[in-house]
Amino acid sequence: MRLTSLIPRRLATRTFSSGSPLESFLASDAQVIKSTAPPVKYDLEGLKFGQVFTSHMLEIPWTMKGGWEKPLISPFHDLQLSPAVPALHYAIECFEGMKAYRDSKNPEKIRLFRPDQNMNRLLTSCQRLCLPSFDRDELLKLIQQLV
Repeated sequence: MRLTSLIPRRLATRTFSSGSPLESFLASDAQVIKSTAPPVKYDLEGLKFGQVFTSHMLEIPWTMKGGWEKPLISPFHDLQLSPAVPALHYAIECFEGMKAYRDSKNPEKIRLFRPDQNMNRLLTSCQRLCLPSFDRDELLKLIQQLV
């Protein structure tokens, strides 16, 4: 049996930058909930990794039954997890840090450092770990929207 016969026709005909035959999320489907808290101004000289976080976060749920769901950009919040969630016991995770800088000539503009290479590394890592594939162009659009 061919893989495409297991996938609904509307999904099997799409081609994504990840090369995956399965459907990815779309940046255009993202729901955005803006924070009502005033933005925090940090001393850029004293920033420490893992101690200062953005005011918003990007979540894209995935389930075995439904695949990727609609992306959500929302105010930073704690995650709510069941103590029985397998990730707490036998987790496979994938992390890829991306650098972002303020433009020295236009401080309102944020520049991402080689985001295309970042998306390639993240996708390759996910594939090696047998995690769900995604469309790297769509994830990059979401990150640009988040930043």
